[in-house]
Amino acid sequence: MTTKRRIYGAGDTEVLFVIQSITKPLVYGMVLEDWGWEYVLNKIGVEPTGEPFSKIINSQEIQERKYNPTVNAGAIVTTSLVKGNTLLEQQQRLFEVFRRYVGREVEVNQLIF
Repeated sequence: MTTKRRIYGAGDTEVLFVIQSITKPLVYGMVLEDWGWEYVLNKIGVEPTGEPFSKIINSQEIQERKYNPTVNAGAIVTTSLVKGNTLLEQQQRLFEVFRRYVGREVEVNQLIF
């Protein structure tokens, strides 16, 4: 969208797709808003791991470094910091952020889940 509110598109702009890893920076931003930089930095690291995004780490590695929010293990830790009294409240808050940024309703794709 331009500053004059014009929308341009090319290709398959009407085809829905799963947002999967695109949500990682959105959740990280939400958690920063919830808790503040200092608190989050004590829980989650920011340095790249140099490892594949799906690497399973051992317990020794867990003790030696904080999770990076852009790899899967770190994204799980990041999501656990989303404020809410119940899992449903946390999910509703996450979906609201996702809706705001993608501009439409969102849902869990059960086949991919």
